[in-house]
Amino acid sequence: MSKSKIRKSIIRKIRTANFEQLDVVIDIEEEIEWENQEQRKKKTKKITKLLIDDFRETYNEICKELKVNRCIGSVSGNIVKEKNKNNKKDDNDIDFDSID
Repeated sequence: MSKSKIRKSIIRKIRTANFEQLDVVIDIEEEIEWENQEQRKKKTKKITKLLIDDFRETYNEICKELKVNRCIGSVSGNIVKEKNKNNKKDDNDIDFDSID
């Protein structure tokens, strides 16, 4: 049986205002035992799922508690605060804060 140390992280930078950003960082390190590559792959995928689930929960909780507004960043570099989902966006707009 083989052992591996798996480390994965997600870092999300949220621009909250000019010259101000909030970093959300989730880091997971696990040691796994595996007998073949397929088993190693399955265990690694489970760690990835845990990381993503933890990130989503943490990110949403932070935005709610700190009342962070979502921002839309366009390819031109302009930042526009998102007021509601019905606002018409330019085709070049990218929702940097969407994790869905």
